[in-house]
Amino acid sequence: MRLDPVTPDVGEPLPDFETLVQHVLPVAQALAHAGAAAIVDATPADMGRRLEVCRAISQRSGLSVVASTGTYREPWVPAWARVATPEKIAAWMLAEVRDGPCGAIKLGCSPDGPSEAEALCARAAGQVSRATGVFVACHVEQAAAGGRALDAFEQGGGDPTRFAIVHLHEDPDVAGHLALGKRGAWLSYDRVGGRMADDAYTRLVLDQATAGYAAQLLIAQDAPVYFVDQRGNHRVATVERFTHLMTRFLPALRAAGADEALVQQLLVDNPRRALAYSPGASSTLGDTHPA
Repeated sequence: MRLDPVTPDVGEPLPDFETLVQHVLPVAQALAHAGAAAIVDATPADMGRRLEVCRAISQRSGLSVVASTGTYREPWVPAWARVATPEKIAAWMLAEVRDGPCGAIKLGCSPDGPSEAEALCARAAGQVSRATGVFVACHVEQAAAGGRALDAFEQGGGDPTRFAIVHLHEDPDVAGHLALGKRGAWLSYDRVGGRMADDAYTRLVLDQATAGYAAQLLIAQDAPVYFVDQRGNHRVATVERFTHLMTRFLPALRAAGADEALVQQLLVDNPRRALAYSPGASSTLGDTHPA
């Protein structure tokens, strides 16, 4: 489930555990049938993350489900994180990665950011990624802002090869994409099946692969199954929205010229490398509680 960042405290009550599972399970089963092996849930803790639902979906569908710790962008950075040190934020993230169920860190960056709070969180994520190697995905739709968020991540000790610029397809400045690729970051084109046509994604993927960045490309769908919008309305995604990448986009990508080696890299090799890390590495970041 995902809550819209500006969802008011009105509308229908949030669904219970079994109701959510019954909405999500058919989608997960359809994904598994289409050939998927894993789902990455990039929902932060305060944006509707339901770890017990992730666990149940994995058990009932056979898919691996990777949950995320971390924070979103302004103005929705949690209040406690605004007044915390990077070390305290890092301790919380580390506990969720090392002792908890999370296998990735979510960040956010405003178009003109990172703000002071966003930079704090990025530096904290850099500390945790340096200690464990955990993958960090930053919601930011502009290459320039993504570069600045990457700067903050590196200031915390993070390796650019563990950092993804998410929603980069939204920025027409392809030179900016290439600059981020040159720094070693992952380039994520990830609303496949959404408002942008498939052929626009195929051009981005093939152009970046031709430029030498095939090993740094990630493709995804950024589609919540259960979504509470700004008015408090509850929306459930269709199965087709979730299977689009596997059943429609991949045939379009092949038809546009992608060979099987590139498809294998996009679907298996790159995600496997991005998500590989050692959660038990360091445990020296201090207090593990945000409050």
